[in-house]
Amino acid sequence: MHFDNSDLKSENEIYLTWSEKFTLWHNRYFPYSKRKKIILGTASMLLSYFDEVDNWSIIPMSLANKLMKLNPSITYSSFDNPPPQRMIYLLINPYLKPDIQEAIQIFVDEIVSELEKNDGLTVLIKNHEKVQNLIK
Repeated sequence: MHFDNSDLKSENEIYLTWSEKFTLWHNRYFPYSKRKKIILGTASMLLSYFDEVDNWSIIPMSLANKLMKLNPSITYSSFDNPPPQRMIYLLINPYLKPDIQEAIQIFVDEIVSELEKNDGLTVLIKNHEKVQNLIK
């Protein structure tokens, strides 16, 4: 199901800022939304605001999947002009000491493994390289 943004009442929006690109997109497609129900600083607070039927929020699909598992009455719809995708980067110090490279590799492997389990996420490094190759 797709929503037209004019169907959504701005006074029922639970707003979270995801990125500067998201804010630009939001301001373009929701220019009337100067009034929001509340602006949250963290997604962990979101679930408590969905007890009212008309409340809505624009969130990544990965978060929507988790919220729908916690509260089956929550549903989602998509937009014809969706918000920009979020990018998350893994930064590794290029000057790692050799004795911690193996521990960092285990950490990177675990992160990638967990991310690949989430249907709402796309991991760009499918066959992630060894840490030694990442820091060259």
